[in-house]
Amino acid sequence: MVGCSSNVRLTSTGNPLLTRAVDLQSVSVNYGKIKSNTASCAEVEAYNEEVRAAAAQLVKLHSTSRNPEQVLRTNDGDTRFRIKHNSIKNFDRIDSIAVADTVVAKAGVEETVECFGAGVPLLARVLHDKNDALVPEQGFWIPLTAVMEPGRQCQTIRLIDTSCPRCEVPYPVAANYTAPLIRDFADRQQEYRRAGALFNFDKFAPSMGIKRVFDFHPQKTPVIFVHGI
Repeated sequence: MVGCSSNVRLTSTGNPLLTRAVDLQSVSVNYGKIKSNTASCAEVEAYNEEVRAAAAQLVKLHSTSRNPEQVLRTNDGDTRFRIKHNSIKNFDRIDSIAVADTVVAKAGVEETVECFGAGVPLLARVLHDKNDALVPEQGFWIPLTAVMEPGRQCQTIRLIDTSCPRCEVPYPVAANYTAPLIRDFADRQQEYRRAGALFNFDKFAPSMGIKRVFDFHPQKTPVIFVHGI
């Protein structure tokens, strides 16, 4: 469980790997070991370092293009990458993607929930859907993880929704469940501070309701927390 106060402040860490080329040889060697479950922690971390460099480039490209094929900078020159996102619902409504460890809370977060594994945790904002009353107006952020799968003709970056109980890969993947939640708190906390809503309920009632923090997955059991004054 992540503890958040009503005053979450974020600090920017920048993206130091944005200009770094991806070492495809390192990816290929370490991915083979990860896939066969023989990789050491150091080899998983070495693989993740290259995936993070690719993800940093991908995040920047996603802001200007939704093409499923992209060209990324590697040690072998510009290389074609195919983006797969089969497990992600409503991918067409994602307007922003960020590397999770660039979203850091300066204050307001008591603990973090992360999982060690292959790949680099990301977070993505799903936009509001007028046909779904459970999606807040400012959308919501979901946890994703990017993994790289080497290929002869084209490299693949697979995006996995780690809030979904089913995983597309046969090895443990990294995950960060805190970053999307604290980003949600930072986006929505101005609404929480409206004391007028507390004392003038009738006036604000039409804008209140239950909202999602992640996408709905039919394999999971919905849990709703209701609190009083």
